[in-house]
Amino acid sequence: MTDGILTADGRLTFGKYEGSLLSDVPESYLQFIIATNQNTIDAFQAELDRRSRAAEASLSWAQKIIEAGFRELVKKHHPDVNNGSGSAETREILATVDKLRELVRE
Repeated sequence: MTDGILTADGRLTFGKYEGSLLSDVPESYLQFIIATNQNTIDAFQAELDRRSRAAEASLSWAQKIIEAGFRELVKKHHPDVNNGSGSAETREILATVDKLRELVRE
């Protein structure tokens, strides 16, 4: 029986030292494996933390952020400000903000 990393008799199931007893694997390789896995674990934990914060985010703050960004972008790309150019960008901004507003309501 294996746990995915070691066999029942304590042999590595992967990598440069696959099939070697754990006691025969050089210390530098064990430290490499620990560091690599810790980086992966840290990345997974950061993603779980991000998801938790996103779930806890106040809907009203999300709406305020969308509206603030929308106003700034429309001011910057509005055709009246850009001598008639920018109408395509303004339409895209309007479509995007409508989609964001819809997502926030869900």
